[in-house]
Amino acid sequence: IVNVTPFEPGFEGHITIEISNTTPLPAKIYANEGIAQVLFLKGDEACEVIAKEI
Repeated sequence: IVNVTPFEPGFEGHITIEISNTTPLPAKIYANEGIAQVLFLKGDEACEVIAKEI
């Protein structure tokens, strides 16, 4: 399971992806195999609050 983590507008830094296996069986992850997806959305309006201000 990869947790959903929204990035706030204006975020700067490294992104950490946390992965957990919630089954009693081992899970194999192979090189060059997708395990997660990052979506970038463009808004129609300027943001009222950005991450630097929080």
